Amino acid sequence: MRRLATLALLTACSDHKLVPEKETLEGGSPTADPLIDISPALHSFGELAEGDSSTVVLTVANLGAGELTIDAMEHESSRGMMQMDTSLPGPLPWVLAPGASTELLVSYAPDAAGEDTSNLVFWSDDPTNPEALAVQTGSLAVPFEGFSTGWYVLDDGVAHETTSSSAHVVDHHGDSDLYFYEPSGAHGLLDSTNPEADFALMRQYVLDRAGSPTVVSGPFEYDGDSDLATFEYATFTYFMCDFYLPADDDPARYQISSGAVDDGIQVMVNGQILGRLSLGETGSFPLTHARAGEVNTLIIILVDDSKVDKYIRDLAFYRDGVMVEG
Repeated sequence: MRRLATLALLTACSDHKLVPEKETLEGGSPTADPLIDISPALHSFGELAEGDSSTVVLTVANLGAGELTIDAMEHESSRGMMQMDTSLPGPLPWVLAPGASTELLVSYAPDAAGEDTSNLVFWSDDPTNPEALAVQTGSLAVPFEGFSTGWYVLDDGVAHETTSSSAHVVDHHGDSDLYFYEPSGAHGLLDSTNPEADFALMRQYVLDRAGSPTVVSGPFEYDGDSDLATFEYATFTYFMCDFYLPADDDPARYQISSGAVDDGIQVMVNGQILGRLSLGETGSFPLTHARAGEVNTLIIILVDDSKVDKYIRDLAFYRDGVMVEG
């Protein structure tokens, strides 16, 4: 865990100290032990929608008969999405009279699917509980029901010239150089120095233009016509879906499978190119770059580089060899 900066003295005024009647040990010696209490010790934010936030107030109290000194504190958030407000109640050490309390705020604003945990540890002179712990949990709600959103399909029908770059010469069907010319601005992730940012750009490009997704009810197919000058122009059709893998699942059990294509496809998950198929080829790609407990994004670019047809057959997700629907 990372150590927060130690905060300046917060001392309770003596006229505010609540001092209960002291017990005595055998022989007449008084006892006045402090007793730290954190409430709630465990708090669940539940599932929050993307863009939402929530805050919990933690009360740190001294339920003992002696003065409590909290001289150190440490906060750790599993993914950095739970934050403690360090402006309250003031710098450390904190000195709480018997019966006194103070408050802390922990806020949660998830921006990626998955489980989150926050641990807040207090070190004090409480002899029975010198390291007191408060835990907060929460997660981002999956923005769809079932396995995936279904297929967003974007085919703008625009023919893009593929002869403008001497570094990306197209000379066969499904040539990987074709993807350099895809129009989202991400260049199909080819030569990308920041694949995650380029992938996010491509994802938004599709979302802004594709309309509502097609519900997944079986293998997906797409057919279109083409009238292109071979290897000189290309059209790009995007097939995109977000999908969620449970936190206790293994991405290696999943594949995306495609039947024959014309003229080629490139398959990407979370900013990583999984592979390509060329004219007439079929294949399956393990979803090794998917993340369990998170919403993942798959984008397939179907490229057409010559006249007559463009298509993709039998596109589907599989888990342990069984097609995933919904």
